[in-house]
Amino acid sequence: LFFDGTIRITYLQVDVLDGLGGLSAGFGVPPDFEESDLSGYPICVVDDLTVTPNEPFNSSGEIGGPFSPSSKIYTLTNIGTGDVSWTASETDDWLDLSATGGVLSSGGSADLTVSLTAAAALLPVGTFSTAVAISNINSGAVFTRNVVLEVRPLAGHVEVFRERHADGLA
Repeated sequence: LFFDGTIRITYLQVDVLDGLGGLSAGFGVPPDFEESDLSGYPICVVDDLTVTPNEPFNSSGEIGGPFSPSSKIYTLTNIGTGDVSWTASETDDWLDLSATGGVLSSGGSADLTVSLTAAAALLPVGTFSTAVAISNINSGAVFTRNVVLEVRPLAGHVEVFRERHADGLA
């Protein structure tokens, strides 16, 4: 990494068994260079099913609702050459899915809407987290999209309770 923000990636020789990988200032191998054959790192696999956007569904509002946003749309796309069978699931009654599965032909796409249900309005003040799991049945790949609902107390709402003391004064 240089001061102007550029990164120079160099390599000596990359073979299956003896490749070196790392960043260098271009002046040879630095003394603290960590040699690796990269076999300890997970394999980056591209699945035929893509799910966009790759971000959570965050919603918030005052107790009783409404919550904003009330839904989020994820687009499922088949970038492969064959059909892709998929499923979607969630486990909380305050969340609903527009579909729980389907088949996408090559190049096809479908929108999956994740929505809050009326049960969200019954939740107490707090932060509630869950996830939607979207699975490619063909490959076994699972795409998780987190869902976070923040239920806030009513703005400006103050509850006053009268307290009785042993001496009768309140």
